[in-house]
Amino acid sequence: MSTRNFTVYEYERLYVDKPFQAPEGDGKEKLSKDDFNALRSFILKQEEGAGGSLSFKGFETEETTACMKLSANKSGQEILTVQNYVGTIMLFTGTTIEILPKLFKDNKELSSKEQARRLVVEMLKACGVITYKSFQNAGLKYEKMPIFEIYIRIFLNEVFDLYKKGLKSGYELKQENEKFLKGKLLFSQHIKYNFAHAERFFVEYDEFTVNRPENRLIKTTLQCLKRVTHSEENKRDLRRLLMIFESVESSTHIDSDFQKCTGGRNMKEYEYILSFCKMFLHGLSYSTYAGKHDTLALLFPMEKLFEGYIAKKLEKELGNDWRVIPQSKGKGKHLFDNPKMFLLKPDIYLEKGEKIILLDTKWKVLQNDRTQNYGISQADMYQMFAYYHRYNAERVILVYPQANDLQPLGWTVDPPGEEIISARFVPYEEGGFNVEDLVNEINCGQKLK
Repeated sequence: MSTRNFTVYEYERLYVDKPFQAPEGDGKEKLSKDDFNALRSFILKQEEGAGGSLSFKGFETEETTACMKLSANKSGQEILTVQNYVGTIMLFTGTTIEILPKLFKDNKELSSKEQARRLVVEMLKACGVITYKSFQNAGLKYEKMPIFEIYIRIFLNEVFDLYKKGLKSGYELKQENEKFLKGKLLFSQHIKYNFAHAERFFVEYDEFTVNRPENRLIKTTLQCLKRVTHSEENKRDLRRLLMIFESVESSTHIDSDFQKCTGGRNMKEYEYILSFCKMFLHGLSYSTYAGKHDTLALLFPMEKLFEGYIAKKLEKELGNDWRVIPQSKGKGKHLFDNPKMFLLKPDIYLEKGEKIILLDTKWKVLQNDRTQNYGISQADMYQMFAYYHRYNAERVILVYPQANDLQPLGWTVDPPGEEIISARFVPYEEGGFNVEDLVNEINCGQKLK
């Protein structure tokens, strides 16, 4: 099976055998018919509800939207349009498609794959999907690596660290036909199997072994990754770790083994690694085709990443003066109290005494065109207005990534007074988005000039 690697941006359109402009490419990259059909089948599986949710170390989403949209042009040619997801799709044909943020497509200053990957990694770190400790231990030059290989590398380093500390053992209930009596004799099975073998005993006993659910899941993850990685370094370390886990069985019932995993202080070293296992194994299981062909997808919705990133940055920069409550931890209010209907839950809730400011993050590039409402949807503005009144907020701020020279926007109602709804833009700088101006405005109550 030949391996091919493509890098595309959000909202890129993909056709069969039609060139598309990949990052730093020559405009001649094409998806073959086999690749397109494999990708098409995967998307249809997602649209049927096989997608599932993503839960990873505090980053949860119930997204079931397909990562690409299937449509057709006037001549009937099918088109796959990438949606607002980033990550990697590995097709069973051997082709890997890496999806990077659209922000880096049209901005000449932010035009490289390395910068795009750096942003994605920084956002994943801020959201807790990748810990700073594991990232430092990995010693990665991550800008040069596809996102999927970065994840494999971090996972392998975590498993190596676990092995150095020692794999945990546990008691496993076994039923065997032994040559000696130990544990409890299972009389009915003993009669059934040993009627003519008086030298044997059918017994049930507990065995202290490393073959516990957590280790089985790790081994199964290693086996899955060995099939899909393209990195020679990762392949080598996967072989080494599989030799270390030789005495551990593979998991035959993944969901059941996850349910059997125990927590507590003694198993704390396993928590982060099992988050990776769940992500990798569920990524494989939800995209399995009928038959022997598998597609592995590791995808993150950019809306959620941007929201989590801004919330973490504000929590750090605003200090203890403000209560910063992200959407995932807030309770929300309803538009109507009797009966309670239409939940209103802002992305970020800020509170300081009686002062309330609400933020709604939008992973979208606005247009510098007032006649088109700058590209802000009417539904979004209705929602912000409802937030403002229902929460009795001082202000509601829409937060967008800075992608052009569009200046801060604000809206008032009659009689003219202070802005009640604002749009603010956070610029991308080396290492992430700069929220300094936004923090100053929140702290001082001053509008950006």
